[in-house]
Amino acid sequence: IGYFLPPNLGGFYGQLQYSFGEKTKYSPGTATPAVDNNSRAGRYVGGRFGYANGPLDVAVAYASSTVGDQFYAGTTNKVNTFNLGASYDFGPAKLFGEFSKAKNKLDYEVTPNLGGRPDIDLTGYLLGVTVPVGAGLIRASYSSVKYDENLIAQTPFAIIPEDKKANKLAIGYVHNLSKRTALY
Repeated sequence: IGYFLPPNLGGFYGQLQYSFGEKTKYSPGTATPAVDNNSRAGRYVGGRFGYANGPLDVAVAYASSTVGDQFYAGTTNKVNTFNLGASYDFGPAKLFGEFSKAKNKLDYEVTPNLGGRPDIDLTGYLLGVTVPVGAGLIRASYSSVKYDENLIAQTPFAIIPEDKKANKLAIGYVHNLSKRTALY
């Protein structure tokens, strides 16, 4: 289910969405090992709100999605995301940027004392520019993401590996052959 804000709000725009869970039920009984019970999996709640006026466009978004549900094992896996993005069109070039934070969260509802893995955080950003050239557009961007496993030392001399990180530089050209056809 989605709802869009009306278009005549003085530059403000937005959307809210909700998706019901899958509502599948399964009772394994006492002799059968625990399997996925997806009664809550697939549930999604999210929203995006922004402001656009002339060359400026700024938006913020948040979403929460239940991606796995092991009811009988007492765990629920959720992904929560937050994004902030902006662009500004200077005419000869359009600059844009984005910041993201995602948390892969595993809740131990029935058996909280069994330990398990810590939550995983992803933090990233992107900076870019587009420059019109004739019938085409030069695109360039740089992005980075840090993968934080939130590991803690279990013993005084434990070695915790460094958090993983990825960086990417992208350069491209898009040539418009017509209103509906482009060559990359």
